[in-house]
Amino acid sequence: MLNQIRQWWFERRSFTSGLTRPQPWLREALGAEETYSGESVTPETALRNTAVFACIRVLSESVAGLPLHIYQRTAAGRDVAVRHPAYRVLHRRPNGRQTSFEYRQLCMAHLLLYGNSYSEIVRDQSGNVSALWPIHPSLVTVKPDGFEINNGGKRIELPWESVLHLKGLSCDGIVGLSPIQAARQSIGLSQAAERFGSLYFGKGSRPGGVLSVPDKLNVEQTAALQASFQNKTAGPENMHRTLVLSGGSVFTPLQISNEDSQFMELRRFGVEDICRIFRVPGFMVADLSKANYSNVDAMDRAFLKNGVLPWLQSIEQTFSMRLLSESDQDVYYVEHDASGSMRGSPVEQMQSFQLAIHAGILSPNDCRRMLNLNPRPDGDTYLQATNLSATPFSPAQQISPAPGDTIQ
Repeated sequence: MLNQIRQWWFERRSFTSGLTRPQPWLREALGAEETYSGESVTPETALRNTAVFACIRVLSESVAGLPLHIYQRTAAGRDVAVRHPAYRVLHRRPNGRQTSFEYRQLCMAHLLLYGNSYSEIVRDQSGNVSALWPIHPSLVTVKPDGFEINNGGKRIELPWESVLHLKGLSCDGIVGLSPIQAARQSIGLSQAAERFGSLYFGKGSRPGGVLSVPDKLNVEQTAALQASFQNKTAGPENMHRTLVLSGGSVFTPLQISNEDSQFMELRRFGVEDICRIFRVPGFMVADLSKANYSNVDAMDRAFLKNGVLPWLQSIEQTFSMRLLSESDQDVYYVEHDASGSMRGSPVEQMQSFQLAIHAGILSPNDCRRMLNLNPRPDGDTYLQATNLSATPFSPAQQISPAPGDTIQ
């Protein structure tokens, strides 16, 4: 009965959502990806937009740049489980061709472009994870009993336990929604504005002005007059020179209309709209229109909290569930070390360290480890304020009321 329900769920999802078929190349060939602006938007074409490329780069590098550890729960707290078989794969080298940074950066790029990231899990004879090989999302189709990989026309079936599947926002819990496809209308509008600007300055037919004469000129006279005028006015060396026209010639410059100049505002709004899709502050993609010295730090922290932290939690939980055995999950877990990115400015770091040391929360050596400094011999002492020390309470110290007094 359970298998029948799963089969029905997948079949219904495949016909209603259309998230895995038809393939992206087929939708693009049929023109199904065209937007109201007439632009075809796919994950590949969206990367040509500078705002999309910058947002994906900022997010992928921010996640991949954080250290990734496997921790072991202990009676005193936790320790880094460097001896766990999967620690080397996650922390240093997932496969024979990529570093941990490169692999996780690629996974984030796939998540942001396609909404899904797939990797083949390779295990050794003991069942421990020995390698993670990424698979391009466009080659993967989710099946009820696993995954189907289209490898150059050859179909390869992989079971559930052999694929690490990271997904973003999902409407069915099986595959993630592509942010590019979900926001293709907005991205298409930004691409259309960029195309208009390129044509306007590149191949546009608008002249800089009109040179009119009272007499009728033949083709040779027109070309000679145009060349003479161009030689006297074109180039930086001819700027602001006094021009004398003879024979009743009149030069009328053509002004850019307000409608033609407003496309710059449209392009600026397109950058803001794309940043809204990925939850990236504008100053991180070189849009400084709303940034100043007083709010950059606040926006940076908001980006870490609202833009990066949800991705970290999703990746950590998926890694723990798919790469650790059931028994290991009771003792071990995967987590990023984001403490270095959330400490604030150097002055704020020193102030927070000072407060933590004086309150007895951290020792000087704890703070030095956070700053990647070697411990000092006398730095493991935890301070405690004398006026905050606990004093045992004795019933003999209780003051008894005098005879006749009434306790309110």
